[in-house]
Amino acid sequence: MNRFSSGGRSRSTKTSEKTAVDIDDEVRRIVIDAYTTAKNLLAENRDILDAFAQALLERETMDGAEIDELIREAQSRRAVSV
Repeated sequence: MNRFSSGGRSRSTKTSEKTAVDIDDEVRRIVIDAYTTAKNLLAENRDILDAFAQALLERETMDGAEIDELIREAQSRRAVSV
């Protein structure tokens, strides 16, 4: 396990082991939170992702206006189904 303070090199005497562990723990928490948020956003927007993938398979490229329209259509389908 690479500690923040060591990174494979000799540990700096300016950073105590406890501080290094605290930093590692906080970085781990931030990464896990970001991963969880990203995973939830992808799951919640799976319909938009699938529509986007299908549109790209059909058209190969899309501009911003086309992407915005695709998102609006998917959101309106959500509103109807709720």
